[in-house]
Amino acid sequence: MARLMAYKTEDLYKKALDLIKSHSLFFVTDVISLLGISTETFYNHFPTDSKESKDIKRHLIKIGQSQRWFFERNCMNQIHQQDGLHCTS
Repeated sequence: MARLMAYKTEDLYKKALDLIKSHSLFFVTDVISLLGISTETFYNHFPTDSKESKDIKRHLIKIGQSQRWFFERNCMNQIHQQDGLHCTS
């Protein structure tokens, strides 16, 4: 018997990408939580090997890399300020 899906995959996909961008998310669990669906529902709509799943993960990685760069840069600025140095950027 086929499962009845209460959500449209395309709608969830678009909303997931919007949430990733608007909230700077980089964990799949955060996306699932903000979508208001269960982990099982998420993976029923986005199997691990699906194009949409890979695309969502690519967006998460991109945000994660930006966040890490921002954090590392701020840490370096703080170290330079403590040493009496000033960053020139």
